[in-house]
Amino acid sequence: AISGLTGHAGGRYLAAATQSNTHSYHSGGYGPPPSPGVKDAITKFPFAAEDAYTDVGNLTSVKAYIKGTSSPTHGYAHGGFPPASNVIQKYSTSSDGDATDVGDITAGVYGAGAAQSENHGYVVGGYELTGSNRIQKYSFASDGNSTPVGNTTIGISPLHLSYLGNNAQSTTHGYHVGGYLSSGPFVNVIAKFTFASDASATDVGDLTQTKQDVTNHSATDGYIYVAGGAPPNPTGLNTIERFAYGSDGNGVDCGDLAAATRMAGSTHV
Repeated sequence: AISGLTGHAGGRYLAAATQSNTHSYHSGGYGPPPSPGVKDAITKFPFAAEDAYTDVGNLTSVKAYIKGTSSPTHGYAHGGFPPASNVIQKYSTSSDGDATDVGDITAGVYGAGAAQSENHGYVVGGYELTGSNRIQKYSFASDGNSTPVGNTTIGISPLHLSYLGNNAQSTTHGYHVGGYLSSGPFVNVIAKFTFASDASATDVGDLTQTKQDVTNHSATDGYIYVAGGAPPNPTGLNTIERFAYGSDGNGVDCGDLAAATRMAGSTHV
């Protein structure tokens, strides 16, 4: 099953989504009226009752345009705005509590993607002063800074600057999907990079249309699902498409969301 978080946690968007085996977590982001502004709340809901959101802690500071990764024991959040942040922070998913600062990424960045292997969280792309083409990783086993592992393949060579794409993973690869280019405008690229060794991403397919602000889910059926996003509509798209992670190829339209959305968080069980 897949769980898009739009409409929960006070309708926050551009937040970091993570998960444990039993709960989905949503941290930071922008909040709509009656309490607009950037948030620092960490909230969770149990997969057994998806309408039961509770506030369980706070990030180290208010942040939006922030992304998260999940280890077996902790949720992680990296980057964010305002201002552009280089902080890696984590919080326990076995007990409620606040996040702590555990390291730095290579530069302050926001709108980056996120993916995870068994042992590492990955930061992909994002917006710095000139955009970022970096793929970098940080360890789940011990606190510390990130290290660069390669470059993205989305964008105009040689810079490949992109942000507001999204990421997912199989057991062997991370994926960078869609986004917005500093050189303009939106992209439809599906790119992947291996977890087995440090290396740059390769272009392996195309989405059904160019878009940013998508929501990705990694499923056990051999597919990664891509939901919502923008443009062309300011309220977002209602399309769901998928592509196989067992073989390279393009996305295929496979359904519709109940309502159009963009900038949503996502977790999966």
